[in-house]
Amino acid sequence: MKCTNCGSPIHEGDLFCGECGQKLQQEEFQSNEVVHEGSYPQQEQPTGPYFGTELLNMLKESFTVPGRRMDSRTLYSPGVAVTLFASALVIQTLVMFLMLRNILGDFYIYTEIGFGAFFNILFSTLLIHAIFFGILMLFNKMLLRTPKPFAKTFGDYISLSVILLALNTLAYLLIMIRLPEISLILLGISISLFIVVPVYIYLKYMKDTASKLDSFYSVMIYFVLTGLVYYIIARIFANNLYQSITEVAPLYF
Repeated sequence: MKCTNCGSPIHEGDLFCGECGQKLQQEEFQSNEVVHEGSYPQQEQPTGPYFGTELLNMLKESFTVPGRRMDSRTLYSPGVAVTLFASALVIQTLVMFLMLRNILGDFYIYTEIGFGAFFNILFSTLLIHAIFFGILMLFNKMLLRTPKPFAKTFGDYISLSVILLALNTLAYLLIMIRLPEISLILLGISISLFIVVPVYIYLKYMKDTASKLDSFYSVMIYFVLTGLVYYIIARIFANNLYQSITEVAPLYF
């Protein structure tokens, strides 16, 4: 339940909002309960100019009011969310590919960074996002007593992911103009937020509906799953690196 004046959380029995001091009436609690129990509006796939308008609206809200957008009951169509995410992902991948060609190309004497690296980066990033979105959906379906609809969960995840992709893109551009210190800071922030995003969305959902499991244990399970995912990714990366070294080493000795 939230204050009708400032939107801060309130609890049944409160006489005043602890944030803005607004006097609360019993009717406010009843109206808030009705809002939380209501169903989400059905979204039709927009076409033509409406698709572009909805795409721009989602992009704007993702960067200006991401938390407030998650609290709203407005749903964007999956097609708009996919288009926004795909555009941000391709831009990030292209900038990272150009950065690798620009910075590391001079050090690859026997191996050229070909266009195959572009698709490797693209699909690797897509796979990692799919894994973490899958974890979020697992928590949504199995732990929330009233799961959020797929369009809501997907749109919220895409909104926050676009911000992280933009941070990565900016970091790679900074590397290209020889500002690695600032780039490392941005990449560190992006990686930290990427780990936190699914559990942040889940905890936001817990404000609207009860969870089958205590929030502390929910977070603990999430980080256990995250640790397993990163362990698997690290093992795959280490194996690929070892194979690359063993292939290149004979050329030097």
